[in-house]
Amino acid sequence: MAAMQAVIFDVDGLLLDSEAVYRQSWTEAAAAQDFTLTPERYASFIGQRIPWCEEQLAVLAGPGFDLGAFRAAWRAGWREIARHGVAPKPGALALVAALRAQGIPCGVATSSARAEAELSLAAWISHFDAVVTGDQVVNGKPAPDIYLLAAERLAIAPQRCLALEDSSNGARAALNAGMRLIIVPDLVEPAAEVAQRAFRIFPSLTAAHAEVLRQLGIDQK
Repeated sequence: MAAMQAVIFDVDGLLLDSEAVYRQSWTEAAAAQDFTLTPERYASFIGQRIPWCEEQLAVLAGPGFDLGAFRAAWRAGWREIARHGVAPKPGALALVAALRAQGIPCGVATSSARAEAELSLAAWISHFDAVVTGDQVVNGKPAPDIYLLAAERLAIAPQRCLALEDSSNGARAALNAGMRLIIVPDLVEPAAEVAQRAFRIFPSLTAAHAEVLRQLGIDQK
């Protein structure tokens, strides 16, 4: 099996423990309009582009739901939490540091908008050679666009990129781009058909660390 040449990371729920922040801000903003956003409903949005999720929520909430007010409320709530710092997922810092030490090209492919990615990643953003966000592509995950653009910016063929994802939609996007996929689930376990197509599934980035390096042909002795 050919060694990979680059790694492309999702952000929310994979590098950062930010899905919980999004869920809290969305739930509170929906509640302000007397709509209950259940964990199950929120889970269906994970890995999708935010504008699409907002529109779907408005449909679920029905007539009278003020999408503009909801959008302003959740973003204000999210920024209030995120400005204090979004915690990295276990093993994230160590894995990124190990890859950078080896000179491995690293990219980000996140459904979040650029402004949100910059706020949540903060100083981390300088560790990545390419940062592609949901507002930079026409078709969001599970379409392959965001991963293909990340590979293009890294100047590495998609087939030689290792993608790390937590959500089923994100995993589908990486697979549709022709990348080798490792899944590290966050709030929701991957769909069966996605799990079957993944190269490996790990409970954390700490557990995935050695395999990621092995896929890049890095001697770990």
